[in-house]
Amino acid sequence: MPNIIYSLTFLLFYSSLYSQNIKILEIEKSIDLLEINSEEFKQINRNLKIDTLRYKIYKNIFLPKVNLSLSIPSYNKSINSITLPNGDNKFIEQSQTNSNSIITITQPITLTGGDITVNSSINRIDNLSNKTSSYSSNWFNVTLNQPINGFNQYKWYKKINEAQFKKSKIDLLKSIENQKKIFIGDYFDAYINQYKIELTKRNIEITSNYLKETELLFEKGRILKTEVLKTKLYLNQLKFNLNTDILNHRIAINTIKNKLGFSENDSLILVEPKKILKPEIDNSILRERMLKYSLNYDFELDLIESAQKLAKIKSARGIQFSLQTGYGLNSRAEFFNELYEIPSRKEFVNFGLTIPLINWKENSRLHEIQKLSYDNLKSERLIKEKELNISLISYLNYFESVYFEINSWKENSEIAKLNTDISTQLLKTNRITINDFSQELFKEEKLIIDYYYSLKSLWEFKFTIRKNTLFDFFENIELYK
Repeated sequence: MPNIIYSLTFLLFYSSLYSQNIKILEIEKSIDLLEINSEEFKQINRNLKIDTLRYKIYKNIFLPKVNLSLSIPSYNKSINSITLPNGDNKFIEQSQTNSNSIITITQPITLTGGDITVNSSINRIDNLSNKTSSYSSNWFNVTLNQPINGFNQYKWYKKINEAQFKKSKIDLLKSIENQKKIFIGDYFDAYINQYKIELTKRNIEITSNYLKETELLFEKGRILKTEVLKTKLYLNQLKFNLNTDILNHRIAINTIKNKLGFSENDSLILVEPKKILKPEIDNSILRERMLKYSLNYDFELDLIESAQKLAKIKSARGIQFSLQTGYGLNSRAEFFNELYEIPSRKEFVNFGLTIPLINWKENSRLHEIQKLSYDNLKSERLIKEKELNISLISYLNYFESVYFEINSWKENSEIAKLNTDISTQLLKTNRITINDFSQELFKEEKLIIDYYYSLKSLWEFKFTIRKNTLFDFFENIELYK
């Protein structure tokens, strides 16, 4: 009940300072608004869309590519050397045009690292000197290019791009949770200042009333002048504190306005954040998810890229075999309508190999270097895993301590409030001095603020866990989908 009264008092006070456009915010609603209106969130979502589009582009490389090439007639007039039927060469002047059309289909073979190409073409030559034409056609050509024991670029391209997309997505999801955690800090900073304003205004009212009473009692000669002066000094200190709290609150609330998309004319009243119910956290699941989303994902891409370099260097060390084979049908004719009557077969097989003879062990040494670098990455990952195990224990201990602190500070703050109420009555009856009263107020404020800081730690811990595991143990929600 007191908090409600304080909030209403603050609402009236704050709205008179700024505007009448009052909005009451809860922390959960604020986080929802953050996801919608925050420029940081908009940027993160755009980056996620960019990465998704890049991933789709990457996947297209494994789909068939179809290209059509057309050339308009090209004109050429020159003196050229030609070979006569008897084998002699002769220079003649030629004037001709050439045109062709080619359609090509290419399909990468991910499993083997080769590719298959199918094409078909038509060519036409017009001899302008004797006004004759001739045609040729590749009905179809099927060509297979296949490295036998070489480096499979498609396999590694797939692994790297999938790991890159996964890492980018996880990084962006972590950024979202980190932005929420930062906002939690902003919200609590603003709320604590809001509460301090409420509390200080209450204390100013009590102290002002007491000052009037002490001035009357001093006039009657029942108390010393020092009590009046001490009360005035304390009242001035409270007013100074109020001004400071208002300025700090204005800064904190403007930060929230900017992030949530509110205008300067909006007055925000923050509702007291609730204590989060303690969840049951399975230690093994927590460890598994922290390994997966806070450690392994960060090393996965580096390990794959290092393994790719290792495989590429290894393939260059030994004999490399390659196979190129093809089959097709082609024809030629003087007239277009005769072009597809009698085909000729086109066949070829090329088997090649590359043998490194002398390279002064360069590839072997490069392979050794890369192997050592790869092993270093694996060792670093193991070291980080051991550190994570230690961090996990700290996480769980911190988790338990935060709940203990919250319960302790909450109980102590309730006791401090009762002491303040008693001290207020004692002050009114002149049974304690202003110094005694101020000490009780200080204890009350400190204990209450400590409680809110503990509550802040709990809320920040929630989003720290969400960030490091991409799972909400408090609400049992999977974040990585």
